[in-house]
Amino acid sequence: MSRYVRKAEAVVEAWKKRYGVMPSKHAVVLVCAVAEHETQCGDAWGFSHNWGAIQRRVLTAEERAVATAGGTPNPKDAFEELHGDSSPVHGRYQTWFWKFPDDVQGADKLLQVLLDNRSAIKAHTDTLGTDELARLMYLSHYYEGFHDPRPKPDEAVAPGGLTLGQLANIADYARAIARTSAALEAGLAGWTPGQPHIPEDPNSLDLTTIAGVQLALAQLGYNPGPADGQNGPRTIAAVNKFQTEHQPDAGPVDGIAGPTTRAALAVLLAKVTSTS
Repeated sequence: MSRYVRKAEAVVEAWKKRYGVMPSKHAVVLVCAVAEHETQCGDAWGFSHNWGAIQRRVLTAEERAVATAGGTPNPKDAFEELHGDSSPVHGRYQTWFWKFPDDVQGADKLLQVLLDNRSAIKAHTDTLGTDELARLMYLSHYYEGFHDPRPKPDEAVAPGGLTLGQLANIADYARAIARTSAALEAGLAGWTPGQPHIPEDPNSLDLTTIAGVQLALAQLGYNPGPADGQNGPRTIAAVNKFQTEHQPDAGPVDGIAGPTTRAALAVLLAKVTSTS
């Protein structure tokens, strides 16, 4: 079973437990797109299963003193761990983030924060596009971005009363989740919420083409972007990551899907499919 299918099915399980109904595929892709951008669907940070980079609490005065002195404060329980974050206004800081034992609990927390706490998003999960999702998330303070949101001297008022910095933050986030959404759509081709997963036959992918390589990488969870047949930066980065993890001694790690890399892709696809 591919990584994207595992993540999608974690969302389905969390969704059914929280809402008592089956989510649409579009809703699952939106949730996973945010999670993939934020923390690789919980795989970042040593697999802490925090799907949305969701903060739990700020440091106490005593904990800040320990951190300032170069130490590491101890967590209060098993559900939090310390990470750095940044604000375009206040700079870098440390704070406590949620930590969970598995993907379903991580996905459930993201559903709570992203949907239950944001009714405008929850009401339209079946139809919402990535541009509007990014806008609603920003206006409800889910993320800050990297551009200073404060208006510059003599700055003209943008549509909606937003500053140029705010518009840039929304545009950045929209582009990011559009990329992850496209990769998820490719990786979840043939998958339907609630239906048994039928793995794609690896022999049906033409790995002699860039599009075939992109589909294979997406099925394995390497986020190459859409299967458009173009060897762009996202595809090159995905190939590079695959080479680093699966063929470090079999040739150069150069982001080029040559014969050795294509053969390794075929072997791993066959292995994943046979164990699904």
